[in-house]
Order: sequence, then C-alpha cells, then structure tokens
Amino acid sequence: AASRDWLNPRHAERIARDVREQAIVAIARTCPPRELAELVARQRKSGALTVALLMRALVSGDSALFRQTLVEMSGLPEGRVAGFLRDFRGQGFAALYAKAGLPGHFLPAFRAALGVLADGPSPRDNQISHDLTMRLIRACEKLADPKLAPIQSMLWRFACESARDDAQQFVADAAIEETFRSIWQIEHEAIEDLEAPPPVVLDNEILGENFAPPVELELEPLVELELAPREKVADAA
Repeated sequence: AASRDWLNPRHAERIARDVREQAIVAIARTCPPRELAELVARQRKSGALTVALLMRALVSGDSALFRQTLVEMSGLPEGRVAGFLRDFRGQGFAALYAKAGLPGHFLPAFRAALGVLADGPSPRDNQISHDLTMRLIRACEKLADPKLAPIQSMLWRFACESARDDAQQFVADAAIEETFRSIWQIEHEAIEDLEAPPPVVLDNEILGENFAPPVELELEPLVELELAPREKVADAA
C-alpha cells in the first residue's frame, strides 16, 4: 500500500504494527503457560515486545502477557512475579519493574492500568475495552505527569480503535437483528395467507371407520377335540 502511494509509509507501518499486536494479544490469551512463555521469548527476540503491546494487552483485560513479560525480562520465578503483581503499588513491584528494564517514567501508567483492571470486570473478547481505556486515561490525567504524555496519546488512539470496533459491532448486530425480523415477518405473512385445512371428523357410528373389523375364529376343531374320547386325544398328542 505504501509503495503504491495508497498510504503514507508511516501510517501503513502503524496499521501493520497495530494488527500484529492485536494478533499477539489474541494468541497470548488462549496460550497455556508453557506456550505463553515461548511466545513472549520469541517476541522479545524479534523486538516486538514493546510498551504498546503490553499496554494493549492490559486494556484488553489480560494481565497474563504482562506477567510473563516480567518473568522473561527479570529472570525471576513466576511465583515471585505474581506476588509482586498482587501488590503493584508497593516497592517490590517497582523493583521488579526496574529489573525487567521497562521505562521507569512509565511505571505510574502501568500501576494505573493494573489498578483499573483490578477494579472492573475483564472483557471476554480479545479487543480493547473502551471502558477500561477511558478509565485508564482519566487515571493518567489525574497523575498530571508530563512524562506520561506518550502513554496518554497511545491510550487515546486505543480509545478511538475500540470505539470504532464497538460501532462496527453495533452495526453488524443491528443488521443481523433486522434480517431476522424480516424473515420472521415474511414467514408470518405466508402462514396467515395459507387456507386452513378442513377439520377431520370421525363418525363412530360408521362400522369399521374407527374400529378394526371383528376377528372370526374357527371353533369347530376345538369342539371336536373337546368331544373326542380321552384315549383318542392322547393318541393324537
């Protein structure tokens, strides 16, 4: 797209990066622990393990990718990292964050993200949650830290992305609902246009219509057997 002048090269690269990050977050959400560790190690080696990716995972409602990144970057056991994450406002988490080599001036933003994630329900899909993102933006604004300007700019971009996704989903849901409503109306009108069949009346007085015909039994052999002498019966047996 950039080579054909359809998009600005910088804009095209950002779109490609966003799509790549979306895919990584979606894959990470479904990975068991061992595969998640391999995924994070591979992203670190390729240079795709960025602040934007980690923040995208958090505002998508998933802290597992961030936790595994701290394990990978710090070299500490997962149990200790999980303990520091539970007390993300403490000095232990700050030391872990620094040991992992993440930008120190973004520490307040990551603490705010973990706080927002802990306060509200996590979304069930792999998309950015507009609610989580807006709450995180307000939390960062309250900090009034000029060093967080790049994070806030990125979060506003996430907010626009999530709003666009929500709008597209709303339109798709409305179209599906309208389709089902149209199908129901067509079927309902078709049923109303059908003529009702005449009722089936069973006349019980007509012989053989509702009852099976009588069964006639041959009784003569039974009568002869009953009147025959006992010795002939025995011989016959």
